[in-house]
Amino acid sequence: MPLGSIGPMRSDNVAPYSERTGPRIVEACAGYGGLAESLRLVHPGSRVILHIEREISAARVLAARMADGCIEPAPIWSDLTTFD
Repeated sequence: MPLGSIGPMRSDNVAPYSERTGPRIVEACAGYGGLAESLRLVHPGSRVILHIEREISAARVLAARMADGCIEPAPIWSDLTTFD
């Protein structure tokens, strides 16, 4: 299994993106996006609005998982020290 390919983390109890009214998640030091996906499963109305990841290899995995549909699209910020 390629790096970052842990399979889809989807659940039928997750509301469509446009219908979410719960907490917004900003995932710092995002890695492959697993923590944010776990939070989304626990809080079905939540949505990820931003990933912060400086390591290029991890950012590539995030982008690939978004392209594959494993996680929903959200911007990837590359520098935690410049995030305001």
